[in-house]
Formats: sequence, structure tokens, C-alpha cells
Amino acid sequence: MSPGQYLAIEQLEAIQEASSGLFEIVKTLPPSAENPLCRVLISLSCKGVECAPAGLPLREREQFTLLIPSDFPFTVPHVWVPHDRFAGKPHVQWKSHLCIYQAPQTEWDSADGMFGFIERLWDWLKHGAKNLADPIGLPIHPPVTYGGGSKFSIVPRVNAPEIGEGPWYGFANLQPINDSAYSLVDWQHASVPGDPTAPVAAVILLPKGLPWEMPTKLDGLCKELEASGVKRELLLTLLQWTLLVNPKDHPLFVVVGSPQRGIQSIGQLKQHLMAWQVSGLVFDFLNLSADWIRMRFRIDGIDTPEANALREETKVHQAKVEQLAKESVNLVDVGWCHVLEDRPEIITRRDERAPTSVFRGKHVCLWGCGALGSHVAYYLAKAGINKLTMFDSGTVKPGLLVRQMFAESEIGESKALALKRRLQNLCPSVEVDAYHKSVLGDDTILDWAFGADVIIDCTASDFVHAKSEILWAKASEKRPPLISMIVGPRAERGIVTCLNPGIAGGIKSVYRKAKLMACQRSELASFANDFYPTGNDIKFFQPEPGCSDPTFEGSSVDVAGLSALLLNAGANLLKKTAGPSAACFICQPHIISREKGELAYAEFSFEQDLVCQCDYQVRFSPRAWKEIAAAIRQGRRHRSKECETGGLLFGKRDDALRVIWVDDAIGPPPDSVSRPEKFICGVKGTQAATRNRKEQSRGSTEFVGMWHTHPQDVPIPRVAPLCRARRRRTQTFCFTRGAERHCLGLRRHHHCFLARGK
Repeated sequence: MSPGQYLAIEQLEAIQEASSGLFEIVKTLPPSAENPLCRVLISLSCKGVECAPAGLPLREREQFTLLIPSDFPFTVPHVWVPHDRFAGKPHVQWKSHLCIYQAPQTEWDSADGMFGFIERLWDWLKHGAKNLADPIGLPIHPPVTYGGGSKFSIVPRVNAPEIGEGPWYGFANLQPINDSAYSLVDWQHASVPGDPTAPVAAVILLPKGLPWEMPTKLDGLCKELEASGVKRELLLTLLQWTLLVNPKDHPLFVVVGSPQRGIQSIGQLKQHLMAWQVSGLVFDFLNLSADWIRMRFRIDGIDTPEANALREETKVHQAKVEQLAKESVNLVDVGWCHVLEDRPEIITRRDERAPTSVFRGKHVCLWGCGALGSHVAYYLAKAGINKLTMFDSGTVKPGLLVRQMFAESEIGESKALALKRRLQNLCPSVEVDAYHKSVLGDDTILDWAFGADVIIDCTASDFVHAKSEILWAKASEKRPPLISMIVGPRAERGIVTCLNPGIAGGIKSVYRKAKLMACQRSELASFANDFYPTGNDIKFFQPEPGCSDPTFEGSSVDVAGLSALLLNAGANLLKKTAGPSAACFICQPHIISREKGELAYAEFSFEQDLVCQCDYQVRFSPRAWKEIAAAIRQGRRHRSKECETGGLLFGKRDDALRVIWVDDAIGPPPDSVSRPEKFICGVKGTQAATRNRKEQSRGSTEFVGMWHTHPQDVPIPRVAPLCRARRRRTQTFCFTRGAERHCLGLRRHHHCFLARGK
């Protein structure tokens, strides 16, 4: 015996010694050359166990044979009874094998050994005796079939139809998955006019349950079906019809269902589906019968002596063949197929509560099929999206194979088209449209990818981000939520942003906000250094020196890990972000420096900008507006309400987009002149204020203009020079009645608060 088997015997002897005669080892048979299992016959007292009428018929003392494997306790033992009194009871296989663990991988504890095994056997007997083998509130155990008779697997993908009080007869449409598996994709009742679409399986769904252990002989199965109201003649007719519909020599499958899926005592049980392949003599006889029927169809309507004689002959031969088929059922084994359930009413998806469940059933548009996009496309297909539309103008190059989801055989192909082919093989149920073109190519993107529910940008392209600002503004009524993600120069860190449809501004605006956040917070300094280096820290990686675009360094593992984290984070932002936009910073955990207070994950939401439209669209951050309001209140406290005041605006100007971002503002410098009739902005400290903001924001925030108020006069925005050296002009925005209401769209109480101090 092996050490594990010696351990099992030792533990059983300890149980016997402590049981006071309730547990007894009757005989021990060590392993042999023919049988590596150690067999132990035990006796267990069942005196006093409560037995229900339909429960296990326990005697005062029961014997059991334990089969102990050599790898015990890391392999679960088996238990048999030397009789068939338990046959037909739940969780009893082959009439005498007791299935005391539903899920051995999780329920068996090797540390408990035989102590836990005997305790589990005792609990199983007590529950079985009370007829509680399927406890109330827990899933019932459906009938079992012993596979191996057929090489085929049937994968039901649609819910079973509702049935009445009698059996349901019909067909199941099949779609081949591979050489040994079929998907069950539709149901058709036998009463529906017209032949079903081949190939099909015959279907019988029953209104009442079948035995827990299904027969292995065809004759036994026919008897069980007859007990449920299915006559053999009707079964034979259904099988013939199926053969006539299917291509010649196509495998003949029969799907049998019984209401034995669900929770015990709750009711509304679902159909448990089993499938068997008709083969051997019965299949041959049925094929012959189908041939005679086809011959009769061919001569049907021909009224000649020869045709009439042939018609009579076919009837005789058909009757003989059908009789042979009926007589051969007791000679044929049932070739049970493996049924791999995928019905929504039966299966709980393993990713049911995962963040990416937010994409399930959605139409997603993917911009970019490269390092990030090729991985994200796989994850989306696995998440159960309904449709994927992809844009990418690139082709597969040798160097990209290091970390993108392509093969060497696809070199030179379009990324989008190659990825489409892969996804269709991976998840045929997902509709995939692929376009070998850039999202910058034309105005088709104005339709926001043909009505997609979500857009995911994986281009990491500044051009795409900039142009999205213009397109986002043009398609204000069509745009869906948009997720965008980028990775750092060494694929160690990533940023993902989420834009809701109501935001003022596109991808570039949100990345600006994310950059400013990273530059302002010390715990995000590693992200700022990674994504926005300055001076000598800027290093470009060019995998093909010369005229090639710089990219990032990183392996397939780095990109796969980051893309998965970014997609999860983007899905979370999409689920819970109620505001206009949000951003999330993520990095690989192993590069975190706890001593420096660095974060591996940080999430932020951003408030809506205040927007005024003139020649340029000006977007005021809430922070800038609060600073202006505070400066106005301070001026009224220190001077009169009639005095004009003003200050400086800091942000960024983009002439290509005709957008001015105002990130921050300050009140009047100390050398300013503030009187009722005029305001002259001073210059003391303004250079330092500009320099500090530019350095802190790493070039994203600089001086863009001035603001001032007109408490007495009607405000008229004026144009003033911004900087002679740059020869640019900017507008001086006035924040009083007209400007507040019309330029910034503020509510009236804001206007009163700022202009009149109320």
C-alpha cells in the first residue's frame, strides 16, 4: 500500500476505536497488480435514523465498500453499497455507487482525510433517509447520463420553449461548431407548417421528470418515454421526419428534456436537456426506411402500372424495415452525447458581476487595433458584446508581433481585417465590421460609428484626440459615451478617461484635466514624470531608427496586463460616473514606491466647464470661475461696489480648434488701479504667477488674457493685444450683467451676486 492508503487505514481504525461499536472495519483488501485501489469493507449503525416513505430504505446496520486511491488524501475516495436497494434514488449512480460530493474540488478537504469522509457519508445517509437529498432552497440534481457512446457534443444556446400539459414534439436547429460539436440555436414545433432548416435534431420535451439515472439501452429509454406518454410509433415517425430533412448520412440526434433544472420546492423548473445519437442497427434501418419514403415521393402522382406496383413494393419494404427498427432497440446502446449548457436560463455567466459586463449586448466602436486595441477587442468579444465596429489604417508588421494579437502569417494584412477574422473564429455570435481606414480619414465618424452605444479609443494619437474636439461639438445629439486609454513610454502606467455625452469638449479636453491633476498632486508625480517629462527626461523610443513614429517599450505581458486593467477601469467609470467626465490612473503594482507615497490606482471625476461662445469657444474651469468670484467679493469689501476690478486668466489657447481653456484666474495685482470709471491692471507679481503655473502644469497652463468688471456701464467685450512678441490677440471678458447672462450663460442670481453683491 502507498503511504496515503496506510494513512487512510490508520484514520479508519481511530474512528472505530472511538465509535463504541457504531463504526466497524469488517475487511481490508490491499491493492493488487490488477487493482491499485485499497478496498475497505465497513459497517455503520443506522439505528435511530429517521426515514421518510420516499427516502433511502436504511436497515439497522448498513455495509459500505470504500475504494481508497494510492494518492489519498489528495484524491477523493469512492463509496459503494453491495446491493441495489438505493437504485433510482438521487445521487446514486450505477445502482450502487454513492455520489456524496457534488463538487469534490471545493467540498473535499484533504486535511480532514477519512474523518471528514465518514462524517460526510453519515450526513448523506441522514439526508437521503429523510428524502432531502435535494434540500429545499438548493439546486436539484438533474438526471445523469453516462456519456462516451457518442463523440459529439451538443451546446444549447437558446432557452427551451414553454410546454403544456403534454409532451412537446419538434425540431432543434443545429449549427456546426467543429467536427465534434453542434450549437442548438432554435426550436420549431412539429405543428409549424413547412420543413425546418437543416440540419436539425428531433426534440421531445416532457412535462414531468425522468429517473435520476437514465438508461444505457435504447429499449429502456423507449420504456421511460412511453411512461411519459411518448409512443414508440410517434417517436419513429419523428425520427424519420428528421432523417428526411437532414442531408444524407448526417448524424441523427434526439434531444430529450424534462423539467428538472432549478431550485427545489420553488417551482417553475426549467427543462433539463439530454441528447443521444441514434446509431447502429436502428440508424441503418431508419435510413433504409427514409430511402423508401424518398422513392415514394419521387413516384407520387405517376399513374402507371409500373409506378403503382413500385409504390406498393415500397410500402411493404418500408413496413418491414420499420418493424426491424422496432425489434432492434433492445440490442442497441444509447449513445448519449455530452450536453454543454449555454442557455441564458440555465447558465450564470462567470463574468456576471465583472466590470466589463457593462458592455454586454452593446454595440461598441473601437478606434485602433494595435497594441491596446487588439487586446481590448478580444476582451470585448469575450464580454458578450453584440456588435463591434473597428477602425484602423495600419498593417501588420514584423516588429508588432512582439505584443499585438497577430500571427506571422498575417504580416502585410490590414490590422482591422485580420483582427476581424480572428474575432469571428473566437466568438462567432459577435457581429464584426472592420474598416481599413483612419478615424481621421473622412466625416463618416460624424455618425459616431454608425450608432454605436460606446466608443473606445485606443489610438493614443494626439491628432485623433484633437480632431475629436471638433467632431464632438458637431454631433452633439448623436454622440455616445466615449472611453479613451493610453500607456506610458515603458508600458508601466496607463491613463483611461471617460466622457459622457453632455460634456463640453472631447478627448483632448479630458486628458488636459487629467494632466493638470497629475501635476498638482504629489502622489501622482510618477505619472506626471512618465507621461509628461520635461527637459532631459524626454526620451523617444524608435524601434526602426529613421523615419518611423516613436512608440513605447514593453512586452506582450505588459500590454496585455495594462490593457485589461484600463478596460476594467474604463468600464467602472462608465458605470458610476454621473458627471461629465472622469479619469483613472493605473500602474503595474511591482513598480510602486511605497516610500515615496506613490499610488497604483487613482480615480477622479471632473466638473463641467462654463462655456461661452464667440469667435473662440472659451471653457472656464469651475476653479477659475470661483477665483474670479472671490476676487470680486474681496474688491467690494475693500472698496465700493461701484469700483471696477479685474485680473489675469491662465490656461491654453488652441488656434486649430479655436478653443481657449481657462484653468485658473487671479484677482488684481497689488499695483492695479481700481476706480468706478476705470480699471488698470497692474504688473507686479504677474510674471512669477505665470511662471509658477507654467512650471507646475508642465507647459499646459500659461497666460491667456485678462478679465474685468463694469458695475456701472453696459459691458462690451473688447479686443486687446496679448503679447507683442507672439503677435496674437485675445479677448478681455467682462463679468457683469450682459457678460454673465449671455457670454457664460449664468443664472440671474449669479449675475446679481457678482454685479450687485446681493
